[in-house]
Amino acid sequence: MKAWQYSGRLGYLWLELVSLLLSPCSHCRAYTLHRNYTNSWAWRIPTIVQAGLPAVVAILVLFFPESPRWLIAHDRAEEALAIFAKYHGDGDANSPICQLQYKEVMEDNAATQDENPWWNFTELFNTRAARYRLAMVIGMSFFGQWSGNNVVSYFLVRFNFKLHALFCCC
Repeated sequence: MKAWQYSGRLGYLWLELVSLLLSPCSHCRAYTLHRNYTNSWAWRIPTIVQAGLPAVVAILVLFFPESPRWLIAHDRAEEALAIFAKYHGDGDANSPICQLQYKEVMEDNAATQDENPWWNFTELFNTRAARYRLAMVIGMSFFGQWSGNNVVSYFLVRFNFKLHALFCCC
């Protein structure tokens, strides 16, 4: 079985492990920190700890290979095919899966090339209707994030102190 054939299963298992194992640990940590620190370090320590892994990823991402789509968009198609061969074709650039992916990315790149680049945001502000739609999108995004799950998890620490015995042996 090749890596791309079981990556979805591994991703699912990883998410389940995170929710099953790390959620109780975070509740224990929040309770313990709130009990031991009555100053601002009760929220600063978890923030610093949670910034650790993203900092490692930010450093390691500098050593990752470029995306084949980016390489093809910047006229470096041979390098893109080599990356497809390395990660999907067991080193064989002529394997059917590599050729299929390479062909699909080349066709997609040819179909989506535009003289108006994606970073031209002036159309969001040109007219009153465009500004209204932008405000609606921002408002829906904000209220979508602050309804239900996010609000509960934000304020859960206050309610967690009564239920800490369910999650850990503190």
